[in-house]
Amino acid sequence: MAATVLFIDHTAKLGGGEIFLLNLLPLLAREVRPIVLLFDDGPLRHELERRNIEVKVFRASGAVVNSTRDSVSHFSGDTLQRGLSAVKMSLQLARVISSLKPDVVHTNNLKACLIGGVATQLAGKPLVWHIHDRISEDYLPMKLVRVVRMMARLMPHAVIANSLATQATLRMQRSKLTRVIYPGVNVQGAVRKPARSQPIKIGIVGRLSEWKGQHIFLEIAADVLKEYPRTEWVIVGAALFGEDDYSDQLKARAAQSDLRGHVVFRGFQSDVVAEMQNLDIIMHCSTSPEPFGQVITEAMALQKPVIATRAGGVLEIIEDGKSGLLVEMGNVNAASELVKMLIEKPLVAKVLGENGRKRVIEHFTIEASAEATLALYSDILGYDRPHNDGGADSNRVEENKPRSATS
Repeated sequence: MAATVLFIDHTAKLGGGEIFLLNLLPLLAREVRPIVLLFDDGPLRHELERRNIEVKVFRASGAVVNSTRDSVSHFSGDTLQRGLSAVKMSLQLARVISSLKPDVVHTNNLKACLIGGVATQLAGKPLVWHIHDRISEDYLPMKLVRVVRMMARLMPHAVIANSLATQATLRMQRSKLTRVIYPGVNVQGAVRKPARSQPIKIGIVGRLSEWKGQHIFLEIAADVLKEYPRTEWVIVGAALFGEDDYSDQLKARAAQSDLRGHVVFRGFQSDVVAEMQNLDIIMHCSTSPEPFGQVITEAMALQKPVIATRAGGVLEIIEDGKSGLLVEMGNVNAASELVKMLIEKPLVAKVLGENGRKRVIEHFTIEASAEATLALYSDILGYDRPHNDGGADSNRVEENKPRSATS
């Protein structure tokens, strides 16, 4: 009988890790029986059910699930309450896990790793942590960084990191089964519309958050518009996790005279591929090193020229000047010059896009992600499975076998 893998995710919203899960599970279901356990109800449940994936909703404590990175780092009267709620929740969750009888529990984000990890230990099941965040003090409070690193060494049977950059921040012991599995893209569904639009559309895609750098994108727009006033600037994404003040600031900036009428806010879009197909140049403007950069590979699969920040997992995706362009974080002038160059040289933009798609096909397909994940389950559970030449080696990296970030 096929092994049962229970996936735990703390949110039912469609963030990057959740979209990756949506794409991954139908492929895993060819060999294992996936069940998804969510701590809330929402769009993710509906999308999973639409793909015939079994879903359970465990109504979790709001005090625990809705706690922020900053609230975890500061002791207050609520801290003890959250701690007691977390203990109670772990005991309840352990009973749910045991009732579902999984062979492996796979936690899909940081909160799920911490909360679901404790419950999985209590239930006595093998545990896989899937880390999509950099475990570093420039991204998380230092107290939380220490806790996560310690628990990563003690709790899971195996750890998946979404990039070499993410893996390095965990500082794992070499004895721990640790693999890098890149969040793959459905290349077959990514078909580019070849014609360049008029006006030329430059876009940024992702949830609205200050570290994602949409404010940087607007300053780049203001600079480029001085020379190319007929360009259109598109922001795709919404404030999913309480960043409403930041969203308001962006819209206020876009209403100023140098940007007014040139910026389009598309809001949250479930079909990101369709949105990116309508763009000519795609930008990534994060102000902190990105753990991976899934929107970058999605854009490259569409043969879109990409300008991205030179840090974190992005360095593993883009070969600067060949499959995309890199710029230092926060450097508005340098980024705007690259945009102007791509506007002026459409052939360069075309070649970058073509090379980008080739790179995704070679290194970042969803099929390779699935193959590497299934191979990990096989290693944990000790069963043999036929080798699939679907490119898994390009998507699977063991800690004691490092490789070049651009190999």
